Amino acid sequence: MTAPAAARVGGVRIVARLGLALVVVVVVWVVAVGAGPDDRDAGTSASGRGGDAAVAPVDEGPAAHAPAPTVAPSASTSAPGAARATDGPPSGAPSSDAVVVDLRMLDRWSAMGGDDGFLGAPEATAACTPSDVDATRCVQRFAGGTLVWTVDDGAHLAAADDASGPLVVVNKARPLHPRDYAPRVVEVSGGQSLSTAVAPAAKTLLAAARKADLPMTVRSGYRSYADQKDAYRKWSATLGDDEADRESARPGFSEHQTGLALDLLPADGPCDAFGCFAGTPEARWLAQNAYRYGFVVRYPKGAEATTGYVYEPWHLRYVGRDVAVTMRAQHATVLETFLGLPAAPDYP
Repeated sequence: MTAPAAARVGGVRIVARLGLALVVVVVVWVVAVGAGPDDRDAGTSASGRGGDAAVAPVDEGPAAHAPAPTVAPSASTSAPGAARATDGPPSGAPSSDAVVVDLRMLDRWSAMGGDDGFLGAPEATAACTPSDVDATRCVQRFAGGTLVWTVDDGAHLAAADDASGPLVVVNKARPLHPRDYAPRVVEVSGGQSLSTAVAPAAKTLLAAARKADLPMTVRSGYRSYADQKDAYRKWSATLGDDEADRESARPGFSEHQTGLALDLLPADGPCDAFGCFAGTPEARWLAQNAYRYGFVVRYPKGAEATTGYVYEPWHLRYVGRDVAVTMRAQHATVLETFLGLPAAPDYP
């Protein structure tokens, strides 16, 4: 019984040796066949010993495939309202950990410049109620702010609802909350005040205008609820209610009450009234440069159907430099449209 066992062991050893030899032969044959003329030529060219020119090795590391992020619709059945930010190789395969941009937010986010705009990249997936599939309201946080989507109004910037923030939107359909809201203000020029958050930017703008030989003065800045009430009453008595509504805001509906807006006029020269300001070099300078200091011309020409007010080239509104620069880059001139808010031509 020992001999057969030994034979079996020996047989296994023999088979193992034969198998190893066979593997070696196969490997050598595959290498020889696989290295065809093209491969061999490339090898010698890369080493500089053959072919017409040396070929540098290709870096196939992660940096070799690093295109700019794009956004593509998500195929996820669990999130039918999502669009996924994709990176990775040119083949288009999305990263498994890609950040999700909700599809309901996508148009507004893109209009605000996408990754390159002031909002930047999303920081969290959208939270929707009552569920993602049957959502009536969704909220998504981005690096530079938050978007809110509702089934009735679409997506808009949440900061537009914050009376104390630089992006609050006040118009005939959006009164301040509370109506008698009062910010902290500081004097800027000529007895006129602005919000403490805006005053430094306003002073920088005025200094730049002086340097350009276009000195301007602040004709009107912050107005309290009581001040705006008096101003509107005077306009109404002079022009009538309908025309007053086109040229002045009712108390609680005025941007001047936020401390974020100012009216400018030339400090010297023939124009010392709003009626002639549009044709001045100062007006042209503001149109071209206000964004550099975080301001926009709030009531542009041709936008009365959206803003509710006639063209006011003298009326600047602070929105912050990032937003102003993004609006400029996106050729956006109307704040309501840019932030995703409905037009407000009339009071309710």
